[in-house]
Amino acid sequence: MAAYELVGQRKDAVMSYEKAGMWRECLNVAYAIPMAPLDIANLANRLAKSLMERREFVDAARLYIDYGKDEEALLNAISALTAGYHFSEAIRMVQSSCVKV
Repeated sequence: MAAYELVGQRKDAVMSYEKAGMWRECLNVAYAIPMAPLDIANLANRLAKSLMERREFVDAARLYIDYGKDEEALLNAISALTAGYHFSEAIRMVQSSCVKV
């Protein structure tokens, strides 16, 4: 993974990091390529789904919120949090999304 970065093969590094579930590193390299914003959003969505499968619900919720820009992203984040029994954070997220400034 890091070896790909060292030799400048960033696209291969992104794929390796994604397969390894190293979402932070994966997104960092994706920005360094640079990838198009829509491609990064799709990558983040795939990473979030992978995190859900590994039961890393808080990180999955974070990706849904940080990279999703629609109501579906909010619903996915809340679903991730409730799946992990993080009810207080899910409630806070719902309440903060209802506040219109």
